[in-house]
Amino acid sequence: MMYYRGGTYLRQFRNMLSSDAQLMLLRFVDDLFRNMHESKIIAPLDRILLIEKLSQDVYAPLPIAGSVNIWGTYCSLSANTAKIFVIKTALDEVVQE
Repeated sequence: MMYYRGGTYLRQFRNMLSSDAQLMLLRFVDDLFRNMHESKIIAPLDRILLIEKLSQDVYAPLPIAGSVNIWGTYCSLSANTAKIFVIKTALDEVVQE
């Protein structure tokens, strides 16, 4: 889930074998930009900045305190901020505290 310029963008992936939240973020961004309608909403410079930043470890999603299976990160872009969350919902992979 990404919040950007007043809009919320969602993607759901099935059968993901990886538990790497950063990999899921990169897959989310790739999938988001493939959709022509939504890619026009995201400024071209912001697309480049988002991909560059999410590829860096410093922007890797961190666990959200007090939550289970939710990670988040944010990136300052050209004139906006993107807040991104990964929410793992697969019952067979839910982390128990």
